[in-house]
Amino acid sequence: MSENKRFTLFVAFLLINGAIFSQYNANSIYSRFGVGDIDQTGFVQNRALGGLSVCLRQKNQINYLNPASYDSQDTMSFIWDIGMFGNFNTASTSQSSSSKYGVNFDHLALSFPATKWDFVSAGLTPFTITGYNLISQQPVPSGAVDDSYIGSGNLNKFFIGDGFGLFKKKLNFGFNVSYIFGSLNRNESVEYFDYDIYNDLIPSSSHVNTYWERKYIVNGLNFNFGLQGVKEFSRGTKLIGGITYEPKSKLSLNYTNFRYRVPYGLNDTLPGYKDTTSNFYMPARLGIGVSIIIKDKLMIGLDYTSQDWSKSSFPEENDTFKMNHRISFGMQYTPNRESYRSYYEKIDYRIGGYYNDTYLILNGQPIKDYGITFGLGLPFRNTSTKFNIACEIGSHGETSNNLVKINYTRITLSLTLYDFWFIKKKYD
Repeated sequence: MSENKRFTLFVAFLLINGAIFSQYNANSIYSRFGVGDIDQTGFVQNRALGGLSVCLRQKNQINYLNPASYDSQDTMSFIWDIGMFGNFNTASTSQSSSSKYGVNFDHLALSFPATKWDFVSAGLTPFTITGYNLISQQPVPSGAVDDSYIGSGNLNKFFIGDGFGLFKKKLNFGFNVSYIFGSLNRNESVEYFDYDIYNDLIPSSSHVNTYWERKYIVNGLNFNFGLQGVKEFSRGTKLIGGITYEPKSKLSLNYTNFRYRVPYGLNDTLPGYKDTTSNFYMPARLGIGVSIIIKDKLMIGLDYTSQDWSKSSFPEENDTFKMNHRISFGMQYTPNRESYRSYYEKIDYRIGGYYNDTYLILNGQPIKDYGITFGLGLPFRNTSTKFNIACEIGSHGETSNNLVKINYTRITLSLTLYDFWFIKKKYD
């Protein structure tokens, strides 16, 4: 086994273990609603391009959001894509603000040819993220009351996909079968405080505190189909059109709700414990996109995706959902990927942006998410392996109508290990 392969497997082992034991904190109060903050922006290359995916087709990356792109890979190659990311968020209301940062596992994926015309990919990546910690204090004549909202957990997606091309890869098809699994924890409390002789707040001895602990365990299958058409005008200049479709899917949901009061022994007006099993339906998702590659140097692309959540409801919650629209734009420039004199000419320079009219409505106000992105694809010398970096700077929500505005910066790093594993040696 070559040194490159040993290194590939070693890094994969470390990150798989990191994925199993890590938990991401989104620091977003909007992840309190529905299934959490939905993350369907792809891997690092996609994110640096504003989340571009439907029309993205490059031979040295895994674009799992459109499985029709799998067969753009070289027939003798094997790709590992391993990523981590960190974020810095500032959540603001009309009266105060707070900041938080975190680092976590992002994805692990691989792709390889099953035959000369058929390609297989598999991977593990977050699907939704939940993480928030909000305390609202209200004064009362005898002291104050704290309303606390704490949430954690995430849903993960493990996918296996297949992609193949027809007519010399001018028309390409693909599909993913995904297993979505994970848990969401949502805790709330009402705690009372009194003033002491020094006018400081201390836990009240004359009031009763109430606590709710809710947990959702979710699992189910999800399918994704993709199509890409390629029209070549001249050597290195192509027009690519893409379509993706996810049919409506059913997720099994086990819900437990534990309610108690302190001190114990009081008669609650509501059941103290509830354990139910129900289903949650993910609506169908449609995406269309188009990109152009000019002289194998410049790529410009535009995507649009939509998903109608208006008829979806989360069990035991009163959340209001609507149609989700997202527009992604991206551009990549590589001066000369075959250059022998200048390393900088072989770098992929990426920039993009996005506008996401999310599926949430709060206080009658649609919640929007928008931002700009940029990044680099840094090649290793004498190999097709790349180190990728993406930066997203955006804003989620707003401070009007008693809402929260979250300004965030996300840095995502990945190592795309590209090796030729299927070449027979002529000499031993």
